[in-house]
Amino acid sequence: MKASCVAFLACASNYLAPNYVFDALLAGTGAIALLVYPVVTVSQLRLHRTLAAEGRLKLKMWLHPFPGLVVVALIAGAFGVMLCSEDHRREVVATPGCSAALAAFGYVRQQRRRVKAHVAGAGVAGRT
Repeated sequence: MKASCVAFLACASNYLAPNYVFDALLAGTGAIALLVYPVVTVSQLRLHRTLAAEGRLKLKMWLHPFPGLVVVALIAGAFGVMLCSEDHRREVVATPGCSAALAAFGYVRQQRRRVKAHVAGAGVAGRT
């Protein structure tokens, strides 16, 4: 239901201010994919190190960790090129703001679920 309301609001906003809404959405999400991939790559590098230390690594990657580091460096270079380009600067500047907003939303939601689970667990434990 909430998603439908947001979708209707976005459609109405796009109708009322078509250039601004589309440009803002494009700027906010354009570089997010370039942000997600390095996060996944760094997570994979850290997990590989942990699994190798524990002896639970089942599959070895050729030339590890160099391909992952090259990917992160190339994406950082892409961000640099986008930042220098007048056409893409807005996307790169908007990306940290969108990322921070999404991270804050996820953190608040996770904390609320923890509190609810703790309260529910305490309520059940108190009855017995």
